[in-house]
Amino acid sequence: MSISTKVSPSRIAAFDILYRVEAAGAYASNLLVSNRHDDLSREDRALLNELTLGVLRWRGSLDFLIELYSKREISKIDLEVVIALRLGLYQMRYLTRVPAHAAINESVNLMKLHKKLSAASMVNAVLRSAQRDADTSPYNQIKDPVQKLAVETSHPVWLVEKWIERFGVDETRKLALANNRGPRISFRFKSSPATTREWFRTYNIQTNNSVIAPGAEVIKSGGFTPDSMPVREGWIYLQDEASQLVAHLAAEKSAKIALDLCAAPGGKTTLLASLLGNRSTVIACDIHLHRLKAMKEIIDRFGHARIHLVQMDASLDLPFAEPGKFDTVLLDAPCSGLGTLQRNPEIKWRVNQKKIDELSRLQKRLIAHAAAQVRSGGLLIYAVCSTEPEEGEQIIEWFKQQHPEFRDMTGERLTELGISVCFVILFFSTLNNTLRYMKRGLNIPAVTIVDEAGLVIEDEQRRLFRHIVQNGFGADVIFGAGTTGEWNRLSNEQRQRVMKIEVDEVARINAELLNQGVARTVDAWVGVNGKTKAEILSNLDAAIQLKADAAVIAPLAIEDLKEAEIVSFFQREITDLLESSGCDLPVLLYDNADISAHGNVPHIRTRIVKDLSRLPWVRGIKVSAPRRVIGNYTKASLHYKLPGEFAIYIGNAMLIFEIYRPGRGLIGRLREGWRDFLLHDIPPIGVVSGPANVMPREWQKAWRACWSGDEAMTELYRMICSDFERICGFDENGARVKKTIACLKYALKLDGVISDAIVCQGTKALTSDQEKLFAENYTAMKDNLRNRISSLWQTRPF
Repeated sequence: MSISTKVSPSRIAAFDILYRVEAAGAYASNLLVSNRHDDLSREDRALLNELTLGVLRWRGSLDFLIELYSKREISKIDLEVVIALRLGLYQMRYLTRVPAHAAINESVNLMKLHKKLSAASMVNAVLRSAQRDADTSPYNQIKDPVQKLAVETSHPVWLVEKWIERFGVDETRKLALANNRGPRISFRFKSSPATTREWFRTYNIQTNNSVIAPGAEVIKSGGFTPDSMPVREGWIYLQDEASQLVAHLAAEKSAKIALDLCAAPGGKTTLLASLLGNRSTVIACDIHLHRLKAMKEIIDRFGHARIHLVQMDASLDLPFAEPGKFDTVLLDAPCSGLGTLQRNPEIKWRVNQKKIDELSRLQKRLIAHAAAQVRSGGLLIYAVCSTEPEEGEQIIEWFKQQHPEFRDMTGERLTELGISVCFVILFFSTLNNTLRYMKRGLNIPAVTIVDEAGLVIEDEQRRLFRHIVQNGFGADVIFGAGTTGEWNRLSNEQRQRVMKIEVDEVARINAELLNQGVARTVDAWVGVNGKTKAEILSNLDAAIQLKADAAVIAPLAIEDLKEAEIVSFFQREITDLLESSGCDLPVLLYDNADISAHGNVPHIRTRIVKDLSRLPWVRGIKVSAPRRVIGNYTKASLHYKLPGEFAIYIGNAMLIFEIYRPGRGLIGRLREGWRDFLLHDIPPIGVVSGPANVMPREWQKAWRACWSGDEAMTELYRMICSDFERICGFDENGARVKKTIACLKYALKLDGVISDAIVCQGTKALTSDQEKLFAENYTAMKDNLRNRISSLWQTRPF
């Protein structure tokens, strides 16, 4: 009887690379681009990349499953068996296009191929057990919350603990999950840009100009791989945007001689030399001779004659006859690399706190020696690819104390390059494209609390903001004046007053939450709507001065702005204001003019959203229209933004129960497939809910239930939210009239949040009979729910 050991070439190659990464400490990124795999087809190479990097990213989760189903510690299982199990489990859990039976058979055959016949049955048994539990979440049995988060996000426990202390639980989860996504591929042209662009068009590969590094481009879509013809032929050079930005920062135009310490592999060196030009000389140093030899090949391909290579240890006194002679010194210091986990996921399993501390001491020696080589008036650039303050912020603070003769020029250099300081800081502090101001979750447009004269009552407005935060269990984002149903019934002076109150009160709330140990903080997004362009610009300027987290604009609400003029108004007047302020305040759009409008009212044309999305500071849109329009907006924004750079928020809040309704059976799967097709596999990341003024905790739970796919919870909260919407309608003269704003305020009064429920002039008010009917229905609704849900919405202490 013959034993079949047939295994696909991509899985054999992945097994080989993963073994060398574990056994020899190799780096997967280097092995993946080696010529050992030139005989693989394009499809096999893509699968090889997916399997290798996927297993390394999710190793922590996979190892938990191996120990769970094998009932043995990983350390007591042969490495070859562990790797075969990781490959099988990764395909079954995360690569759903591969049938489970195929993943199991391939892993079993890998054992047979490597003469591990006795282990083949164990691999088969473990993977079959995992297959039976495919629809369950085995991580729920982990009792310790930190360990559970570490396993779920596949990060070391010590690192998760550290990040929770710095960022809180929610931000740590986002950061860890962002690390598990693939990196953006960026490049710069070496030669033949016209030929390259023609090749891109031929293979339907789209690129965007980088908003981080001047001259850099980012692959937006298409089947580009690191071994594509433009790379092989030397037309382009693959280099991260951050790496290119560092070279631009170091390229002081007047520099005649520059020193690049720790220069290998040479990407920054060659770009720096190109930017400085033929009149300048670059001395490039590294401690490792073999890396300098590889670097010389790159320099020769670029044709840079004025780069001189020197082997030396920069942690020792540098061997230059006269210190202090270099116009520019660039130190890209050795570091933990924890900022590169998307590209090098194996790093997180190799680094520990002791290693970080050792590197920090080395970095201090390096920067001290680098500083001694800078001439008076020269430039010193310090860079690391780490997220940890011991290697970044703390080094800089230590250096500034030791060398008061140096002045921090970061902001000035970035401004010279045309890059917003606040954007770059946000970009590099959050990794990937998970930008801070694209906050996921529940966004509440707070109603405006006014007196009979239409003036804002400050104390009551502050009480409302605190109510909707619910001690960290309510709103993720608060919208102030200009985003509620009464914004156009306030004077512009009163709108700006609400903005000021909101930003100030949110800052106070966040400080209190952090002191109480609550990790979830709230963003203050201000609505800068106005009836005229002048009011918009005035309100936007106020938002900038207040340092709001974002501004929200409804273009269709501007009465003196024609539809054909919307794009030019944003491109000119608004851009001029933002640029003159020196900081990119994120702007989000409202898709219609009436903020509390139903989904069938007029909304912004898709082509306008497409044109506005190309502006770097336009970061998303609230959509009250049906999901078909949501999908159109998503597709339109992808012309100029990468996935994750343009946020979609559902404005017709009840729509979340339709969009995220869990699929059960064939019809459910067809429904989910149709939804994903419409939304281009990029679901909305938040919901904007006016009724959440009254029910902030319940809308937060509704959002989370919908997002997680919990069918029973989703239906429960759909019923709750629907009931409240129902009792806000009244029969008047034979017609059903909705008075949502008036009901929201009256419910807040009944709950003791505000003292009176006055609506602005022009808003439909409740009659005395309607107030009585609403109070009865609202009280009955809450009484009916007390035994069905925990932590019913309530007034918090103020």
